[in-house]
Formats: sequence, C-alpha cells, structure tokens
Amino acid sequence: MGFVMHVLAFSVENQRYAVELSYVYKVLSAVAISPLPDSPAFVAGLVNVHGKLLPVANLRQKFNLPTVELALQHRFLWVNTSEREWLLWVDSVEGVQLYPLEQQVLAVTLPQPTTQLKAMIALADGVMLIQDLSSLLTAAEQEVLDNALHHSSG
Repeated sequence: MGFVMHVLAFSVENQRYAVELSYVYKVLSAVAISPLPDSPAFVAGLVNVHGKLLPVANLRQKFNLPTVELALQHRFLWVNTSEREWLLWVDSVEGVQLYPLEQQVLAVTLPQPTTQLKAMIALADGVMLIQDLSSLLTAAEQEVLDNALHHSSG
C-alpha cells in the first residue's frame, strides 16, 4: 500500500462523511448550545469549551437534511481550520480510518464539482464524502459570522 489518507469518519442522517484527521482536535459529547444572533443559518450557536466560545456548525442544515433536536447521543467534532475553530454537530462518530490515496475520487474530477467536498471514497456499502473544511463558509457567510461573533463578545 502506498500513501494513505487518515480521516475521522462520522455520520449525519445515515450518510457517511469524514474530515482529514489533521483538522480534528477532539471529539466531544453534545452539550447545550447558546444562540448566536445574526449568524449564518447553519450556525446553531456557540458552546463554551474550556473558556473558548466555539461556533457550532449544524451539518444537517448546511447539507439541506431534515433537522432534529440536539440529543445526548450526538457528538461535536472540535476541528481547527486555518480560518477558525469549529464544533461540527454530527449524529455519530465511527472513528479514525485509513484509506489508500488511490481509492479516493477527488471532487474536482466530478461532473458537477462542489466546493464543500474534497473527495469521495467508494465503500462496499456506499460512499464516504470527505469534507473540505476550508470551504465550510462562503466569503459572505464568513463576514456574517465574524460580525456575529464580534457583537457577541462586545
């Protein structure tokens, strides 16, 4: 086996997703979310983690999936991109997985590429979608979130 990609696999609405392991700081149990007024629609609010206020991305809303109430079995993935730290609200976490690079299909090679998707991996029972965390926000959403965070701290 040549080079491998290390990912943290998780699910949202029975679809398997993953993020590159290098972005993941920690997996946390879900806790109550405080509202963040005037933030992008998919930002569920803020959570105080060890004195840090982190925005929570509701991936169900971001991916236009049916919404659910936050539940004890849900998890937050504490991830760090070059732009900011996030909590990604997911249904469940499958754990760290390794895939040969030749097994992935890069999103840019798809007939209709999407900026939120970095790659796909064909699995025996479906497809795993590898998310591009640097594209979680559009430029406009980034500005709206920055303003909302600024107003919440002031």
